[in-house]
Amino acid sequence: MNFKTLSLALASIAALSACTGSDVRQDYLPATFSPYVNQARQLPPSGTTAEAVMKQPANGTGFNAWLSRDYKALMLFEYEQMQDYISADMYASRSLAAAKGQSVAPLPLEAFHLPSEPLPSMKQGRADMLDLFGKGAREKFPQEAAFAQSRFDCWVEQQEENHQPNHIAQCRDEFVAALKDLRAKMTPPPPPPAPKAMPKPMFQDSYIVYFNFDSVDLGEQARGTVTEVVKALQAQNAGASIIGYTDTSGSAAYNKTLSERRSKAVSDMLLQAGIRPAVVTTEGRGETDLAKPTADGKKEPANRRAVINIR
Repeated sequence: MNFKTLSLALASIAALSACTGSDVRQDYLPATFSPYVNQARQLPPSGTTAEAVMKQPANGTGFNAWLSRDYKALMLFEYEQMQDYISADMYASRSLAAAKGQSVAPLPLEAFHLPSEPLPSMKQGRADMLDLFGKGAREKFPQEAAFAQSRFDCWVEQQEENHQPNHIAQCRDEFVAALKDLRAKMTPPPPPPAPKAMPKPMFQDSYIVYFNFDSVDLGEQARGTVTEVVKALQAQNAGASIIGYTDTSGSAAYNKTLSERRSKAVSDMLLQAGIRPAVVTTEGRGETDLAKPTADGKKEPANRRAVINIR
């Protein structure tokens, strides 16, 4: 190495020392001059291989802490396994800058000699990542954001070299997957579906209960009907008028009294269920207004009833 070359190398080292994350590969930097690798080796987490470093948590919880870890792992991979000292030095520099809390942006594509075919995808990927960063991804999901940036830089570095298709594909695919994961985490989950509105109960305008011959007792079926009436009255804040009837068997006077007792039996059940007396009226019409017209003295079940009108 002549003096001029040595001077250029030393000048490059000095320039890199002032970088805060905007540094790019210095293709003219000799492998013997790697000022950052040994310093980056001392950074936490400890480990002498990329795999060992990536298995450990970062030395902190923020974005820069995770970014420093991921860059250190890339540095070790390039230095120990690939003997690519130029790339190793670049990752070491970025790891050190992140560890110091400096702002380290994703690598600028214009500073690299990249093939034209993947360039649109790389530009879009970088823009999408920065969009998520601008929305707070680094603060909300620092580990995932740091991994996405480190994989993007790996893709750029490998793509410029353009002679290890497997490494290019791995870095690219890891970046795409990391970006997808980060986008999913940054997308708020859809609100839970609104509970289905319960269909409004359908209530009738009137209900009918039937009685056995010469009886005011409410049977099981009649009680079920009155229970439905209670629900209708409570749901609609309504009142009820109850009209009792009889068949034509027996005297008209007796049947009048029997019909009144029947309407009262229904009213009593409503009141016991909590319906206010003020909204309930009763009436007995005896053997008039027959549901099924018959001759006098005829026992007809259809006529032995109480009609409950909702009002």
